[in-house]
Amino acid sequence: MLLLAVYGSLSGYLFGFLPNLSFWPFSLDPNSSIGYLPGLPLTEQWHRYVAFDLATSLGWDTGRAVTNFVCVVLAGPAVLTTFRRAARRARFRAPARFTAPQPDDRPGGHETMAADLGDGS
Repeated sequence: MLLLAVYGSLSGYLFGFLPNLSFWPFSLDPNSSIGYLPGLPLTEQWHRYVAFDLATSLGWDTGRAVTNFVCVVLAGPAVLTTFRRAARRARFRAPARFTAPQPDDRPGGHETMAADLGDGS
């Protein structure tokens, strides 16, 4: 359960981190220290993006991550129990019945069916 809660927390941060990429290049003056500046090396762009994310959405992302963690810890055992019970109850084995193919009503009957199956008869 703890691993699932940590995953929920990390996904909360990732959910805020990735959408910021869609508007980061267009949101600030390129001359600011956290704005996108075309032509900079990847390491410098990465540094600017992380600074932008920390300055603009870290509070919201932290709230989302903590809420995900708490909700998974509190509701996770009950939800997993319900899923396990549903999986156990839904497990059924229908008897498998195989029947020989019946000839169709077209002229030739078996010959037509054999030709349809591709055995060359």
